[in-house]
Amino acid sequence: MRSFQGGYYPNLIALYRHLGIPMVPTHYTFSFAHLRPSGPSTSKAKTTSRNGVERPHFIHSGASGHSIPSLPSSAYGSPIAFVTSCLTLVGYAWCYLLLLALSFLSFHALLPTLFSGTLRDFTTQISNFLYHPIPLIPLYTPLGILWRNFVATLLVPLFSSVGTMPESEVYETQVGTLLEYIHKTVGTDHFTPGPGHSARTIAEKLSEPVKEQGEGYFRLGSEVRGLSGEGGEVVVELEDGEVRVDRVVLATPASVAGKLLGMLESSVEGNEAERVGVMRGALKGVRYKVSPLLSSLSFRCLYLPYLCLWNTPIRRGGWNECM
Repeated sequence: MRSFQGGYYPNLIALYRHLGIPMVPTHYTFSFAHLRPSGPSTSKAKTTSRNGVERPHFIHSGASGHSIPSLPSSAYGSPIAFVTSCLTLVGYAWCYLLLLALSFLSFHALLPTLFSGTLRDFTTQISNFLYHPIPLIPLYTPLGILWRNFVATLLVPLFSSVGTMPESEVYETQVGTLLEYIHKTVGTDHFTPGPGHSARTIAEKLSEPVKEQGEGYFRLGSEVRGLSGEGGEVVVELEDGEVRVDRVVLATPASVAGKLLGMLESSVEGNEAERVGVMRGALKGVRYKVSPLLSSLSFRCLYLPYLCLWNTPIRRGGWNECM
C-alpha cells in the first residue's frame, strides 16, 4: 500500500519493517466545502463551476486528532462570520468527542444493540436520542440536528473519500466497521513509504528470497489452468507443465479464485474438501462494481452540493462540463 493508517494495519507495518522499508509519518489536510449558487454576493468567493462557488466551512489539519482544526478564511470576513465559524467548530468538536466515545463502546462491545445496523440507522437513532433524551419529559434539544449535520457534512464525506464510495454506500455500511476504524486509528500516524521506495520496491523485496532459491522458483507469464490435491501437496497445473507446492495464495478476482478452488475441492476428500468448499462458497458472495477515482481534481468539471477537497466527489450531484 502506498498510504495507510498506522492503527488499522499492524500486520502491514510489521511486514514493511521485516522488509526494511522505511515509513514516513504523513499528515494530510482535508478541506470541506459547500457549493452554493453563484450570485452578486458571492463574487469574492472561489468559483468552482459555472453554476456555483465553493465555500469552505471546515479545515481538518490531519495528525489523527493531535491537531486543532483551522478556521476557513471566510471566518475572518466579518465579526458575525467569525462567531458563527467558532460556534460551528465547537459543535463539531462536541460531536467528535461523542463519536470517539461511541467508537470506544462499540469496539469493546459495550454499545447497546439499539445503536447498531448501518450508518444510516445509527445516525437516525443517535439523532433521535439527542433530540429527545428523556421520553417521559417534554425536553427537546438541538443536539439531534447538530449530530445529523456532523455526520452528513464531515463523517460521510471523509469516509467517502477514504473508501472511494458514494454517499449512499457509506450510509449503508455497517456502523461497527466504521467505529472500529475510528477507534483503532485515532492518535496514530498516517504513513507512506520513505523516499525512493514504491510499490515496485516492495514487490521486488518480497520476491528476492524466492529468486535466491534458484531458477524455476520464480515464474512470470505462466497461465495457470488448474489446481488439484495429491499426497498432501497442491499441484498447480500450468500451460507448460506442473508445479507441486505446500501452499497456494490466490491473488485473483473472486470469480477466478472460485473456479480454481472448485477444481481443488473435487480432488480432495474429507475435512480438506469441506474447508475448500467453505472458502469457495464465501467467494460467491463477493460483488464488484465500477468506482471512478479522480487523481486530478478540476473544479470546472464538477457540480456538488457538498465537497471534500481531497480524493473523490461525494454527495449527490453530477458531471458538469467534462462529460
